[in-house]
Amino acid sequence: MNLSEYSKWTLEHNGEDFELNALSEVRARIRAIRETSEGKISLVSVVGLRPWWQRLLGAKYNVNHFFALEWSGEFAALIFFDEKVSEYRALDKAVPVVPPADTRGRISHGEPDITPDECMKASRAFDALDEFLELGKRPAWIEYRYVG
Repeated sequence: MNLSEYSKWTLEHNGEDFELNALSEVRARIRAIRETSEGKISLVSVVGLRPWWQRLLGAKYNVNHFFALEWSGEFAALIFFDEKVSEYRALDKAVPVVPPADTRGRISHGEPDITPDECMKASRAFDALDEFLELGKRPAWIEYRYVG
């Protein structure tokens, strides 16, 4: 994925949208967010208007989704998306963690619960995002569960 082809980004942090004009701004904002103890972030970019008939139905823009991260304390759950918005859930088998059930509920991306293997250290999740934004691809040091 060539991230440099995008010129505008929307970083959502805990329900608030931040419009950013460069990857360097996205990375700086995420570095600042990294110091918070809990939260949710996702990154998208608008790639253009939808066809007229889709706009009549209420869908105005084509949007590329890149990732979603939820963390609480030292634990996180990270999902990357491809061009078709398929999910790739991060599985950090090199450094496995088992967060308490209540923490898993807070980082479950809106699902009732997630399995411990979809959880990772928050520090490693943020490192993965930084690498993704630098290289434009999912980090190879993490395994992924594909969810269509």
